Amino acid sequence: MGGFWPNDTQTLLLRAALLEGNPAREAFRAWQARIDLDTLDGASVRVLPLLYYNLTAGGIAGETTDMLTRLRGIYRQTWYKNQMLVGVTGDLVTRLAYAAVPAVVLKGIPLALTVYPHLATRPMSDADLLIPPAQVTDASRVLHEAGLTPHPYGAWPPHINAGKAFVHPDGWEVDVHTRVMRTNWVLDAESDMWRAAVPLALHDTLASAPALEDQLLHVLVHGLPRNPMPPIRWIPDATMILRTQTTFDWARFEEQTRRRGLVLITRTALSYLRAQFDAPVPADVMRSLERQSVRLTERIELRGHLVSGLPGIATGVFGDYLRARRQDAWRGPLGLVHYVRDHLQLSSSWRVPSTVWRLGVRRARRRFGRGSVAQRPDMSGR
Repeated sequence: MGGFWPNDTQTLLLRAALLEGNPAREAFRAWQARIDLDTLDGASVRVLPLLYYNLTAGGIAGETTDMLTRLRGIYRQTWYKNQMLVGVTGDLVTRLAYAAVPAVVLKGIPLALTVYPHLATRPMSDADLLIPPAQVTDASRVLHEAGLTPHPYGAWPPHINAGKAFVHPDGWEVDVHTRVMRTNWVLDAESDMWRAAVPLALHDTLASAPALEDQLLHVLVHGLPRNPMPPIRWIPDATMILRTQTTFDWARFEEQTRRRGLVLITRTALSYLRAQFDAPVPADVMRSLERQSVRLTERIELRGHLVSGLPGIATGVFGDYLRARRQDAWRGPLGLVHYVRDHLQLSSSWRVPSTVWRLGVRRARRRFGRGSVAQRPDMSGR
């Protein structure tokens, strides 16, 4: 399967990490019988700290095993890395504040600190910050003074994508965003997210994070795109948010979903979470989402992320273009060509056909040839 759906083995892992009692215990035993921890896929590795916590806190694992010992090491390693990342992010937020650049912390850090049971249960490879588009110059100066340099790939300020990665010599990375979501061009919805932001403590630094409703929508949409490492982490992210919904404003969530044109992906994902992981989504919310009209753009977009191979990629890019075509640079009969040009960071529209052809050939060779072996994370638990 493609896009955000886990395979059968990953589903067992997620159920073992998210459910309680016998369902979790049975899923863990079935998953353990299928896998070799040394060859586990990268997407599953990201779930292991939460699995360890659920096994030990819920008494699911039974007697201590070699696997549990290794999971404990991975859990502790994740705690250490996350502590470091939260600290440097707090320092960066302070630097931006001194330069009068407001910032909202997105994705992993606020989730790990507010909805997960422990900081170590949500691994993070980088930090994510949202800044106003008008202040990218000031933000660039602050990032440079903090020792961060822009990653070679991606334009700055962001043009197509919502953000750009900046890397520190010590190895940590921050993605700086000017929009919450890559596919979002609804500026008033973006302003509403800024207004609804809530306080977030980064050790001794007071920062801001999106409201839970915006975090959930972001998690669902961020899990959509096809990726070399399927982002199945959206499932525990969304489930943890839904389990802490005592102050969750479902009316506002539905409004944001409609305004951003994300009804189809939202109801598809929430329906899956209810069925597979007992996520507490109210039945009346699902009925309301089912009654909402769905735009053609949404159908094309979802199909692009569920269809495999080059047809899926082409459909996905076309769906992205349909959202972005109201921008001046991509209007008119050649709007799609200009969009692909900018998406691929080409100097001329004339280079689009040859570049697309080369990318297609390269992808076909990787798929049907030997391909490359991705570097694996440390699984020793040390």
